[in-house]
Amino acid sequence: MRANGDTIRTLREERGFPLRGFARRVQVSPAQLSRIERSQSNPRPDLLKRIAEGLGVRITTIACHHESEEPVHE
Repeated sequence: MRANGDTIRTLREERGFPLRGFARRVQVSPAQLSRIERSQSNPRPDLLKRIAEGLGVRITTIACHHESEEPVHE
């Protein structure tokens, strides 16, 4: 499962969470969260789950299911 970075960023901003504060909340560096939001990195399943929980959404809300996309490496 891949993360949809645009959706993560949109939901985070709609909820008024600053990047640094939200990164701290989900236990990831601000730089890593920024890469995820820009679809330059794909989070591990445990981090994807923490991001979804931090945003108050189901993991399927922030996940992509496109098999044709090339994998993004951390």
